[in-house]
Amino acid sequence: YGDQNCGANNCNSILESGSYDKTVNFITVKMHSTYIQMMLDKQKLADKNRHLYERRVRKSIKQRFKDCLRAMLAFFFTQVGVCGLVVAYTIAGAFLFMEIEAPSEFLFRNNLKSLRDEVISSLWNITYNYNTLHYEQWKDGVDTKVKWYQDQIVSHVKSGYGLDNEKVWSFAAALMYCLTIYTTIGYGNVTPRTAWGKGATIMYALFGIPLMLLYMSNLGDILGKTFKYIYARLCRIRTKRERMIQRDKRAGVPTINDKASSETETQGKIKSSLRKNDVPAQGEDVPEILLVTTVIVPMSACITVMISYVIGGGILFAEWEKWDYIDGSYFCFTSLVTIGFGDFVPGEALGDFDVEGSTVKMIMCYIYILVGMALIAMCFNLMQEEVMHNIRNIAGRLKLLRRATRRIRNFIK
Repeated sequence: YGDQNCGANNCNSILESGSYDKTVNFITVKMHSTYIQMMLDKQKLADKNRHLYERRVRKSIKQRFKDCLRAMLAFFFTQVGVCGLVVAYTIAGAFLFMEIEAPSEFLFRNNLKSLRDEVISSLWNITYNYNTLHYEQWKDGVDTKVKWYQDQIVSHVKSGYGLDNEKVWSFAAALMYCLTIYTTIGYGNVTPRTAWGKGATIMYALFGIPLMLLYMSNLGDILGKTFKYIYARLCRIRTKRERMIQRDKRAGVPTINDKASSETETQGKIKSSLRKNDVPAQGEDVPEILLVTTVIVPMSACITVMISYVIGGGILFAEWEKWDYIDGSYFCFTSLVTIGFGDFVPGEALGDFDVEGSTVKMIMCYIYILVGMALIAMCFNLMQEEVMHNIRNIAGRLKLLRRATRRIRNFIK
């Protein structure tokens, strides 16, 4: 009640002194100024939003184009995007070279038929003109014409055309030609003959080779992580099995020597697969995140994968192309390491890329080479990783040996 009386007395004193109106006016002005400030801030915010909206609307087409372009580039640099881009680039190149080289091939076939007809007609005229058939004169005339015909045939064969009805620039042949460009294999069985085709080959290689390197890097990284994960899981299963064997031995109270030898063997196998600094304790499980980041795949596993892939492809192509198994494996190896001598080329046993079923086989060959090159790159990267890991271990041991030698010298002094 004392506080209430004090408040009442203060109010009475304010009313009696006549300062009540002043106080009310001050509060009213303060509230009014605050309200005005709030309205001004609200108006500024609305103006700012309207300005941003107008700016966004004014540049909507340009901004949308930039956003779409940025999203497309981000997608193309992903693993799926790079693979799709390589396939699309190959198909587009196949149609491009078919469009450029097919008309020239058609003209050549017509010229070749006209050439044969001309030679036949000339030989008949030579024979018909000599009614009495003087052998020497007939021989000289025919010999001149046959030599001219031979020169024409040799010239056309050097240009890459045969005398049969084989169609060179089919879709399957153009697809393989594009593959041999950006993989730098270069079999040489199908080559461009026109100036436009040669220029298109140069431009196609300039853009295709960097794209192929990007493809091998991305897909090789995926295959490497997958292979390391599978290998780490196998090592983990093997380690768990050895631990179960150790528990059984411990339950049977084995000797001290058996325990020591078993522990040493298990630790040695684990350390051969995981980095030395990241090896978990013997009773612990390897974390999932360490299966890919810490495992070291041995060189023998990589070599086994490469040999298996080459032998499997050799058997497949030997059945398709009627080759020996050695020749099929030889073709797969020279293709995957981009040597490409050209002595063995897919499609030769069929005699024509347009034969029914050959297109599917050529596409399978295309997929085999693309995946195989990424697999070979993966194996080389994993082997390089193991070599670098061994070099670091040797360097660390040499450093420890140097420190131990220095301590011994200091102790002797």
